[in-house]
Amino acid sequence: MRDQKRKKIGIYVAHDDDAILSIGGKLIQHVQHKDDIYMVVFSDGSFAQKFNNIRTLNFDKSLSALKPEEKRHEEFFQSLKIIGIPLKRIYSLSLPDGRLIKHLSKKEIQEKVIEVTNKEKPDIIYFNFSEPGALLDHWAVSRLMKKIVAKLPWKLKAYQFFVWMRPWQKKAFGFSGKIAETDIKKYLDQKREAIFKMQSQINVWPYADWPVQKQAVLPKKVLKFFLSGREFLIEYLKDKA
Repeated sequence: MRDQKRKKIGIYVAHDDDAILSIGGKLIQHVQHKDDIYMVVFSDGSFAQKFNNIRTLNFDKSLSALKPEEKRHEEFFQSLKIIGIPLKRIYSLSLPDGRLIKHLSKKEIQEKVIEVTNKEKPDIIYFNFSEPGALLDHWAVSRLMKKIVAKLPWKLKAYQFFVWMRPWQKKAFGFSGKIAETDIKKYLDQKREAIFKMQSQINVWPYADWPVQKQAVLPKKVLKFFLSGREFLIEYLKDKA
């Protein structure tokens, strides 16, 4: 019988860094409360460094021994160790980054996500918010998880987190939902350490064997927001699905 004080936490992310950036402090809090956390990562992370030619120069001529997705995975695993989430609790679907809309519409993929969710039976679920005008991968994960959460036969709480949209922009995006703010200053140093393990995302030229980039995938102003000491969530209600 599960310890009633220890909760099962399910994290569903389009990209491996989404939850660490958006709710890394919340995850650390769950770890310190001895909650059991698992994470479903939908994409393989291969698209970030090359989604347009402005970001990266000579990408295909890189001398790196690792492909972008392999480098990202290596850094992601290091970040998870800082957060305190065991690697064995990660479900990696490794779907093509940037094309989740197509793949998450497939019945076999949906069934796999439902199977994991039914197996784990989370008390709390966190997943991407469908940020208007942002990455379509986030929208695809949001749409799928809303459908799944609405049909789960047990009681749970579900929350969406932001990656690119800022809470104060909600009127501009036509969104009127209630946003909860959490103070994570207590966990900020640990979250910062986890984020800065993802060097290929935050630096222009993080390695001698990495392609030269004109700008980082995650600019300084984006990192500043994620390291502000505040995190934001929207509670998703099943009866509104």
